[in-house]
Amino acid sequence: EARALLSETGAQPVACGVTIPGLADPAAGLWVEATFSGIRDFPICARISEALHLPAYCDNDGQAYALADMVFGSCRGVQDFIYMNVSNGIGGALVSGGRLLTGARGNAGEIGEFLLTQSEENMPYALKLLQSLSEKDMRDTDAATLMYHMKRVLPNKHGMDDSLFINYVLCPHKGMEPICKWDEEGLSMLDANSAAVAKLRLSGMPARLSPVTGAAEYMQNGRWTPLNAVPMGRLELAGDGLKQGESWALTRLKDGEYLPLNMGELPLCMDIPAGKYALMVTNRLPSGDQQYVANRFELAEGERLGFTLVRPKAELSELLGHTALCDAIVYNKHGQALPLASLCAGNAALIAFLQPGGEPTEHFLNELYDAYERLSAVCRVVIVLPSSGSSSPAYARFAGKYGRIDTYIDADEVQEPLARAAFKEPGDYPLLFLMGGYPDCRFASAGYSVGSVELIIKLAALI
Repeated sequence: EARALLSETGAQPVACGVTIPGLADPAAGLWVEATFSGIRDFPICARISEALHLPAYCDNDGQAYALADMVFGSCRGVQDFIYMNVSNGIGGALVSGGRLLTGARGNAGEIGEFLLTQSEENMPYALKLLQSLSEKDMRDTDAATLMYHMKRVLPNKHGMDDSLFINYVLCPHKGMEPICKWDEEGLSMLDANSAAVAKLRLSGMPARLSPVTGAAEYMQNGRWTPLNAVPMGRLELAGDGLKQGESWALTRLKDGEYLPLNMGELPLCMDIPAGKYALMVTNRLPSGDQQYVANRFELAEGERLGFTLVRPKAELSELLGHTALCDAIVYNKHGQALPLASLCAGNAALIAFLQPGGEPTEHFLNELYDAYERLSAVCRVVIVLPSSGSSSPAYARFAGKYGRIDTYIDADEVQEPLARAAFKEPGDYPLLFLMGGYPDCRFASAGYSVGSVELIIKLAALI
């Protein structure tokens, strides 16, 4: 029916939203559970995306209704409200501080019981406590544990800065362990560092597990201070365009196995505990396969070591894949709407979303200036500029040399759904799609890397 409606109306949507009666996992695109139909863990977004050739997103119907009412309905401008949805069952959603609270993950009964026990005076801190928890914490915790923490810890506020108090005193989450009461039984289940952090927080002292060492730290004179000194060394990494978690990871040998450091986002230069490590650099291919290299090393106390992050090289043919992009509209200089599919007919075409004036795009334009004739000989080049403007010296030089160029405007901001469809970061320019006939994207990249144009020329010759 949806395909028929699109055909009849000629509409050109860029994405599809699905509301679900029951539990939804928006991040995974799953219909987790439907009480009245027996559905469990159904990949609804993948099925709809495959059928409509559009990126699809899902959420619980009560959450979606509340969001719609906050944006378009009677609750516009209202910062705090509860939305109740009554149909086959009873559901709803909670908006606090202008933000839709989505973390209960099917544990709304326990979360609701906790909130119902709080006084009007304590309610702001009860909501902030919930906001400090991870989604897993929200799913796994219970009302009694949350009430215990509020009762034991809230009296220690004593004029402390809200952010410091909420995140490092009130929050019952410290590391990877499940949330528990910090009574004698609960503390006995924690390791030494987590137990130390719990005891400090119970006493009203801001405390955390160090993101570098995993050891207990407390706030003293505006600085995080370790309870016990840890021997440290320094690691210095070099390498542009490689993102931690996507392209490289650092693990430490502990109890016979290499485990990720509990450090959040790592800087390229860092002080880390002395010990044995493995530095892994990966290259994810369009096929989904990964190549990786691992550099194992030992860092002594006071030692400084440096490494250059180099992505493993793949054969050119291994860089080509098949990803279906959604339909998208761009506009010519006369304001005429044109489907990207109509601009990419034929074997090979490069769609380049640029942001002239931005440093990454300027580097790309300088490469394009020197290689445009060779590139246009192997594929059509379609340049898409933002509606906010396109003036820059590098772009003017390029346009001045080559005159008539296929240039269009992204007035509808279609680069975002296209980037997500190709598993690239939206807004990371230049955003490049090498097409083998629309909607078949053979290669995509986001952000500038030296040699981008030469790589596209070589790949286009293989299509």
